[in-house]
Amino acid sequence: GWHAAVVNKMANAKNADVLETGKSESDDDKVYQAEKSLCQLDDGTPEAPLHSNAIIRFFQFLGSFMIPGMGMFSEAYFVFAVGNLSALWKVEYANCWTKHLTCPVKLSDSITYTQVCGIIFGQIVLGFFADRIGRKWGSVLTAATMVVGGILIVVSNGPNDRSLWAMFTAVQFIFGIGVGGEYPVASTSANERAESSARLQKRRGETVVLTFSMQGVGNVVNTAVIIAIMAGYHQYGKPYSNHALEVTWRLSYAIGLIPLIGILIYRVFGLRESAVWTKKREALKAMGGSKGVQWRKLGLLVYYYWHRNLGTSMSWFVWDFAFYGNKLFQGTFIKIINPTASLIQVLQWTLLNSSVALVGYYFSAFTIDKPWMGRVKIQVMGFAWMFVLFLICAVHYNELRTPKYIHTFQFLYYFSSFWGQFGPNATTWLLPAELAPTEVRSMCHGFSAAVGKAGALVAGVVFNMVDNRAKFWISAFCGLAGMVLTVIVIPDITGLDLREGDRRWLAVLNGHHDHYHGEAVNPKYLSLFERMLGYGKLYRPETDGHQGPAKVEPAKVVDVAVAKVEGWHAAVVRKMANEKEPVVTANMFAAADAEAGKGYDPDDDKVYQAEKSLCQLDETPEAPLHSNAIIRFFQFLGSFMIPGMGMFSEAYFVFAVGNLSALWKVEYADCWTKHLSCPVKLSDSITYTQVCGIIFGQMVLGFFADRIGRKWGSVLTAATMVVGGILIVVSNGPNDRSLWAMFTAVQFIFGIGVGGEYPVASTSANERAESSARLQKRRGETVVLTFSMQGVGNVVNTAVIIAIMAGYHQYGKPYSKHALEVTWRLSYAIGLIPLIGILIYRVFGLRESAVWEKKREALKAMGGDKNTGVQWRKFGLLMYYYWHRNFGTAMSWFVWDFAFYGNKLFQGTFIKIINPTASLIQVLQWTLLNSSVALVGYYFSAFTVDKPWMGRVRIQVMGFAWMFVLFLICAVHYNELRTPKYIHTFQFLYYFSSFWGQFGPNATTWLLPAELAPTEVRSMCHGFSAAVGKAGALVAGVVFNLVDNRAKFWISAFCGLAGVVLTVLVIPDITGLDLREGDRRWLAVLNGHHDHYHGEAVNPKYLSLFERLLGYGKLYSPEAEVYLAPAKVVDDEVETKVE
Repeated sequence: GWHAAVVNKMANAKNADVLETGKSESDDDKVYQAEKSLCQLDDGTPEAPLHSNAIIRFFQFLGSFMIPGMGMFSEAYFVFAVGNLSALWKVEYANCWTKHLTCPVKLSDSITYTQVCGIIFGQIVLGFFADRIGRKWGSVLTAATMVVGGILIVVSNGPNDRSLWAMFTAVQFIFGIGVGGEYPVASTSANERAESSARLQKRRGETVVLTFSMQGVGNVVNTAVIIAIMAGYHQYGKPYSNHALEVTWRLSYAIGLIPLIGILIYRVFGLRESAVWTKKREALKAMGGSKGVQWRKLGLLVYYYWHRNLGTSMSWFVWDFAFYGNKLFQGTFIKIINPTASLIQVLQWTLLNSSVALVGYYFSAFTIDKPWMGRVKIQVMGFAWMFVLFLICAVHYNELRTPKYIHTFQFLYYFSSFWGQFGPNATTWLLPAELAPTEVRSMCHGFSAAVGKAGALVAGVVFNMVDNRAKFWISAFCGLAGMVLTVIVIPDITGLDLREGDRRWLAVLNGHHDHYHGEAVNPKYLSLFERMLGYGKLYRPETDGHQGPAKVEPAKVVDVAVAKVEGWHAAVVRKMANEKEPVVTANMFAAADAEAGKGYDPDDDKVYQAEKSLCQLDETPEAPLHSNAIIRFFQFLGSFMIPGMGMFSEAYFVFAVGNLSALWKVEYADCWTKHLSCPVKLSDSITYTQVCGIIFGQMVLGFFADRIGRKWGSVLTAATMVVGGILIVVSNGPNDRSLWAMFTAVQFIFGIGVGGEYPVASTSANERAESSARLQKRRGETVVLTFSMQGVGNVVNTAVIIAIMAGYHQYGKPYSKHALEVTWRLSYAIGLIPLIGILIYRVFGLRESAVWEKKREALKAMGGDKNTGVQWRKFGLLMYYYWHRNFGTAMSWFVWDFAFYGNKLFQGTFIKIINPTASLIQVLQWTLLNSSVALVGYYFSAFTVDKPWMGRVRIQVMGFAWMFVLFLICAVHYNELRTPKYIHTFQFLYYFSSFWGQFGPNATTWLLPAELAPTEVRSMCHGFSAAVGKAGALVAGVVFNLVDNRAKFWISAFCGLAGVVLTVLVIPDITGLDLREGDRRWLAVLNGHHDHYHGEAVNPKYLSLFERLLGYGKLYSPEAEVYLAPAKVVDDEVETKVE
């Protein structure tokens, strides 16, 4: 067995005094006590017996899931009400909902997205807290939040329609928080209620899905209530009474409040705490552990369960994405059946569909625990039917729209609704809670649910950019993706006791996962991916038993060393921590050295050798500076212009879309302006496709650049951009639609190269400076100057387009289509020249990063299991020790890209005010002026970022602060700034915001993610932060489409404020810190001795405020810090002890 006290002392005490305890009593073994507590059923309170009368038993059965499921009932009742009532609101509030005279065009989307954002917030936040405060009080909190939100929905009002709907939209967020919390709380409670009952243990899936089925009931009841009220007012057709419609929607919401208030009262006074959750608390208490979720536990969760969380979250994501296709049916379907359907008829068809879907819930519930079906088969089957049905719709789209095939269409419509519920809708709600340990069950479910809701949001954005047929194609292949995900990463634990999963989690927490051999690692309960990882090899039922107490053999003479270890000997520590040997003798130290067949030698200390390798500078001499000042200046320019040509090409091609779109609106008017042959949002489609490619490249190529090196990472990104650039230039087709379809598709390819250039260029620039004695103190300047080539690329692209147009005398109307065609194709072709040049240079002239190579040597010196790549253990350590840095760089980049979107709002309005009749070339001239002003900001950043009086953090805070102030002025004085009277003020604000964007977060967000990460994962960390940043621009594009211009400036202003707060809290300023110090700290982390590192990387001045609060600064001890010396073992005394 294991005696935790001895193991902890062996592994953690620096002066490794390893002593025999002399005890054999079971209460000393904390893990044993934890398992003993965990494996007891509930507190002994007997279950209520089933009644002898069959009818009463049936009502007992209904009550067993209807009462716990009333939260989901209320969730569906209120959430689906928006879709059911929107047709009524279009009649009653026509000026607001139909004519858009007093409300935004996308009011309906605003309500839905606000509600969904609240739901996502509630899923993550309340899901987290329900693991800390318990299932009962988590349930109370969600119900109370929904009650408050529901009351505010009913009483929404205002002096005019705009105010009424502004309040209604805002309170949807509050209600959404409660709804979001209900997802994880209801699912985890239902799982644990079944697990704590001997009668329900084998019907856990049924219990959970029946609880969830109350969501379907809520949808049906809401639709029926609205129909009943309208029927009571005889609103069967036109003309409709506004008074009747007003009463209908308010009364329907008020009726929904009745069960919601009832469930709140029940949860406060009648609900018992989950017995499983209570036992988990007792188990952790027995281990001496904390009661909440700690960051170490989060790291372990990511390390051992990441694939399960990925599987449940992404299958939920593709389900919500694919299910969006089902909603496409409804409007078209009803129009075909009855083109003149009244409001009440539309609701009747909705009621019929909801009732058919409800049947699917019950099919799921009554088959999900059957051995011949189970969770995975149901989910695969549902996804398969979604794939088949949507594929039929895509292939036969035109035929299905005709009245001839109305019966086929009816069948497909109802069939898809049925298989949605008898499939992934039920299983995606069950699995995230079932597959997670009790301690983090609610949080894991909330995370998966939030990702799922994000799928619906993304579908809303994507489906707005493509035609209806394409939507069905996309939905079909989402169904296929769901099947693949389920088969690979979703385990089927039908019949597995949840407490077995908790036993495995206790082993993980105690550091002995590989010593757990129970049912939770039985291959039949593991996913295909988990079996490939080898977890199934741990299953040994003949040796598994609930872990017994530690035993020390009595009446045995043992030599026990009181050994003082100066430094650390990795082999000894591993032996002490990993071998199943309850007695540690003095001979063990000598035995570890004897394994090598020689006495102890400094070369045996792998960490020492790693640091020795890491801390050697590049021995290749640097090229001397020329004596001629002019030549030195050109050497200086070449030092950042050549490495920065990738960012130059990135900006040249990416900003070209915005610069050329005005030309395309003239040349391809039928496609870009009249939308006769192309989608309405063609411009958005191009931009979003490109951004999706960029995000993909940032994540994937950023990861591979840490494995294959900076040189070949750079070659890969440049080659991808060259291929994409060539395809952009030659984009063509038999008609405009085909041309722009090809142009849009190849933007994804080019975007992959662009995305990879971000992490590769930043990490290469950081490491180039670090490996040069001349540039070490100017690292920030080197990186930002490399990045400044992005600004140069933007300026050059605009100038090239202006020059070509001037050469064709395109100064105003009428424009020559031939000239415009040559302009855009030639401008792209010119951009290919430096791109091809930089590819050739990178293949034949670029040297590998010396810092990256030294990192490889350091890991090799550690004997590191082919440590050249990123492994899951290292990923867990990265999450545990660096999550706050990655969070800070990622989220500051997110809010910067979000806020910077506001700067773009200036441009169109600004130019219209200065020159309402501006020609194409004049618009480009104003753009060129703005880009030039912004370029100056890059250089201000570069030449101050390494100064002790400025540094990284001050620049970022200052830039965000100016963004806040400038956008706040625009929001407050929006109407005045739109008038010609204040044109000069507007000009000043416009250029000033561009300047502070570059002399601020645009430069620092590119520098910091690579600088703050260890060399081994530097490119991956930068790619992650950059991808989150790009997502900020995407989200801003969605959000800003839902609000008016003034609100956009308010949002952008407070994003600037959020950036200030984030930077101050979680961004450290490492101006002047040697990057190799960060790598020394990382080596200590990898070796399990982070707390024994005392160097400059934990100097409080190089730590963020949050890191200082975590206590990392207390480790700093410069007087005790030396590069790790070899271990020496000295025996002070050996005593003989007889028990």
